[in-house]
Amino acid sequence: MLSNRLQDALRDSDRLLQYAMANFMGDHYRTAEVRGYRAMVLRRLGRLDEARTEFGAAIAVLLESSNALDRQQASGARITRLRFILEDYLHLLVGPKGTGTAKDIAEAFVLADVARWQSVQKAVTGSALRFAAGTPELGMQIRTVQDGEDELQAVYKNLISLRSAPPDRQLPGVIQAMEARITTLRASLQNGRTEIRRQFPQYDTLVNPRPTTFVQARQALQANEALLSIYVTARGSYVWASGPDGALRFHFSDKNSVWVADRVRRLRQSVDLTTGVSPGGVPFDLEAGSSLYQALLAPVEAAWSKADTLLVVANDALGQIPFSMLPTQEASPVSTEPKAAQAQYRSTAWLARTVAIAYLPSVSSLVTLRGLPVAKATRKAFIGFGDPDFGNSTDASAVPGTSRGTRKLIRHLLAPIEPWSGTDAVSMAPPVTRQAAVLEPLPDTRDEIQAIAAALTADPRSDTFFGAQASRQNVLGANLTDRRVLAFATHGLVAGDLPGLDQPALALARGAGLPISAGLLTLEDVLKLHLDADLVVLSACNTAAADGSAAEAISGLGRGFFHAGARSVLATHWAVETVSARLLVTRLFERYTRDVGVSRARALRLAMVDVMDAEAAGVYAHPAFWAPYALYGDPGR
Repeated sequence: MLSNRLQDALRDSDRLLQYAMANFMGDHYRTAEVRGYRAMVLRRLGRLDEARTEFGAAIAVLLESSNALDRQQASGARITRLRFILEDYLHLLVGPKGTGTAKDIAEAFVLADVARWQSVQKAVTGSALRFAAGTPELGMQIRTVQDGEDELQAVYKNLISLRSAPPDRQLPGVIQAMEARITTLRASLQNGRTEIRRQFPQYDTLVNPRPTTFVQARQALQANEALLSIYVTARGSYVWASGPDGALRFHFSDKNSVWVADRVRRLRQSVDLTTGVSPGGVPFDLEAGSSLYQALLAPVEAAWSKADTLLVVANDALGQIPFSMLPTQEASPVSTEPKAAQAQYRSTAWLARTVAIAYLPSVSSLVTLRGLPVAKATRKAFIGFGDPDFGNSTDASAVPGTSRGTRKLIRHLLAPIEPWSGTDAVSMAPPVTRQAAVLEPLPDTRDEIQAIAAALTADPRSDTFFGAQASRQNVLGANLTDRRVLAFATHGLVAGDLPGLDQPALALARGAGLPISAGLLTLEDVLKLHLDADLVVLSACNTAAADGSAAEAISGLGRGFFHAGARSVLATHWAVETVSARLLVTRLFERYTRDVGVSRARALRLAMVDVMDAEAAGVYAHPAFWAPYALYGDPGR
């Protein structure tokens, strides 16, 4: 029966291919898609040589540089179809048990990187393109085109939504205005690209980069670095790794996307302290972390065991966790006795104790970031915003343990609960009983920004903004192009945290009598910034997520800051506790400025170890306190 259905599918694909060849020619994207689906049928029929030939013809067109811009602007359905084809070809190359040839495994490495193409990669590429332009004027022309492309996508999306509505709700006047705007934008973009190409002949090559090969990736690595690429699918997980010895190691695990997502869910639940539960009452899931490490990292450990920095490129649910909190050895369940649990955390062989980690949206982004021109040496060291005045009439003090986010706060507003009250050094904030949305003050964030400024020898009078001065207006009005480090320490929000909030944001000072929304620095605002920053610090909650799930790592505010011109972003995976957050970020910059030659990634690792070993009643040994921060982009000096 299955064989009959496959034969029917092959006949259908033959007819579709004939139609596509007659109407679109052999090198058209649509024809290549049909070839890809025909190859998938051939593979299932066991005609592997024919399938390989057909896949090769399809992929050559699908990955052609002239289609790269299409890939960036394509619909979700088209991207899904492309990944469907790429994953099937990847499965053919590597085999059901991961026993493909060295050549096939290297080709699969490229396919996986294309399949995980993300909006962050587009942001990194766009920023690099402006840096490569050579002059500020040409860079602004490129930025204008990029902004126009983003607007065009947004208008198309809204137009499709309107046209899909019932006839009596389609708003013909609005549709007509949108169609007119699309015509105007397309003409403007065409003129803009033509002028850019005239001044900048390399434009097309840079805006549509070829997929990165393993050899190119190796050349981009520094001597002390290793690369770990993981691609998770419904069939299983593909893992590539290469370290100081230059060899490419590969492992295929039968642990698929469902299995990985379950372990990630368990890990995230075990670091969620926003419910007001005692840290001892939220035992860390050592078994989930250990099983992930043993399934995906341990088999290629030899590739990176002698490196001091591991560059991680992953996809799917793996984008929701920092790898630093994975135990590198088999682990027993955590003790139910708090002091014993803390001792167990301290003695656990965390990956953070072994190697520094930085995360990349794709392997291609590593090559792009390493190809950026040297930044201006005349830039000022720092600018930071913290402890905003939220306009509350309450006493401006925060109980240790306050979270830099609003999910717990909103729950309190809807159904007040009593928080945990124990004897440990950390406790959660008191219950909120007000019937209007408020944000708790965060005085620790002032200390954090001041500590960074001191470590970088910045001028606290001109380079730090607190209280009413830590405002959205001052961020948007500042000259951020001449700062090496930009830092925000405040509440972080994701879509849905506040009524009407449909994008991630940072909470900043608002004017008296104005709603919270008046002080929000949203993703839309961030996309309009102009930076030349080595590092952007987002010391708030959930800043690595677009919607709180982080399905695409660093896709929210982080993507915006990469687009604006950041080379790396320090962001968080969950609601950070404010005292330990201040301690960790302070230690990071102390290490970074004190230890000559220490990279940003290594400084973060050392700061994590400092926090987990701190003597604050032993409570900070729980990964919820030392693991939320992750470094995205270039690991630095």
